[in-house]
Amino acid sequence: MGLESIRVLNLSSMGAMIEHLNRLTPGQPCRLGLRLAGRDLDLSASVVWSALDRIEEGPEGERECYRSGLFFADLPEGVGTHLQQYLTTLGR
Repeated sequence: MGLESIRVLNLSSMGAMIEHLNRLTPGQPCRLGLRLAGRDLDLSASVVWSALDRIEEGPEGERECYRSGLFFADLPEGVGTHLQQYLTTLGR
């Protein structure tokens, strides 16, 4: 995904739903960087689905906003454990 700014809408130990500006292609590998409970996580994922959510007016004209579903693939044990512990503290 590069250095794109995203918003995480939903997070689980298996994946995430994100909101972003550039279109993603299903099957595309990507990395998602998150900071959870004071720890930086670098999560390997693949795009499961991606769809245009809306078109916004901005200072530079219209921009497309997309939502995509990511599946976390092959998380290292420590990363997966930290993610699951964080979600447990949220009651998920």
